[in-house]
Amino acid sequence: MTRDEILSMPAGRELDALIAKAIFNLDPQEHDEPCYEEKNFPDGDGYSGFYCPRCGISDGSYYSNPCTPAKYSENIATAWQVVEHFKYWSVHKAMSGLDNKTFYTCTVWNDYIYHHAKADTPELAISRAALLAVLT
Repeated sequence: MTRDEILSMPAGRELDALIAKAIFNLDPQEHDEPCYEEKNFPDGDGYSGFYCPRCGISDGSYYSNPCTPAKYSENIATAWQVVEHFKYWSVHKAMSGLDNKTFYTCTVWNDYIYHHAKADTPELAISRAALLAVLT
């Protein structure tokens, strides 16, 4: 993908699936019917996790379905998991002096190169900057 394509992507399922694959090395796939079965994972949280026999995704969390990408571009808690994959990063809230519009910026450093994105939400700025760092 090009830089311009990444920077123009809206928040949503397509962006979240790209992040799952590029950042977390997961390949979530939609299925017509529920595809997971409970397994006992020794992750220490006291809950069984999920395993999908169709796409092989497993997750030790009680609260998630591994075949559905997390909402990285729409939920700040999951977006924070994305940005923490980078050693150096920053997220800022800013206001345009011309129209008093608030926006967010995220910068991540990857191999001494910084990647910067701006968006209306911090989640979207984080998602775009992370993809720029790993895909461009």
